Amino acid sequence: GINAVVFFAGEILLATGIGHDANDVAVGVAVIQVLATFAGVLLVERMGRRPLLLASSTLMASACFAIAATAEASSATAARVTAAALMLYMVGFSTGMGPVPWLMLSELMPQNVRGGATGLVAAINWICGMACAATFPVLFAFSPSTTFGLYGGVCLCAIAFVRVAVPETKGRSLESLEVELAAR
Repeated sequence: GINAVVFFAGEILLATGIGHDANDVAVGVAVIQVLATFAGVLLVERMGRRPLLLASSTLMASACFAIAATAEASSATAARVTAAALMLYMVGFSTGMGPVPWLMLSELMPQNVRGGATGLVAAINWICGMACAATFPVLFAFSPSTTFGLYGGVCLCAIAFVRVAVPETKGRSLESLEVELAAR
């Protein structure tokens, strides 16, 4: 849902009743994204990739469920919760789920397929981003709560996937990773 948050932050905030301040808050969300990206660069080597992905997905899921719970309330409190949750979502994405998968791609792909596989993953990422951006207005018009509940569910699936299938790559050689993954 990052594309929806980035592209439609103003509309999301307006729908919760934040009023004329929606664009100012949306700019604040973008500033948070930049600052959190710098924090992610510092955290990735300290925390490790896998813990950062888990923390990131957890923050994103929490933010989505908070928005889902308040999205249709149209009160000052709901507007503040939505604004804070959008910022929390951006912190989660920008510190982990945004940059870390791209870093891990080069660490997890065998050398002989790295270039082609990275291109394929990038294409799939852009297609999914386009699908998210294209479907968000329709989903949001149908039900803002359902939309963000669905996005929160996707984040929970990401947590499960990382727990089950993503190895820690911090401090490991590419060769040792390749051997481990080949054995799976």
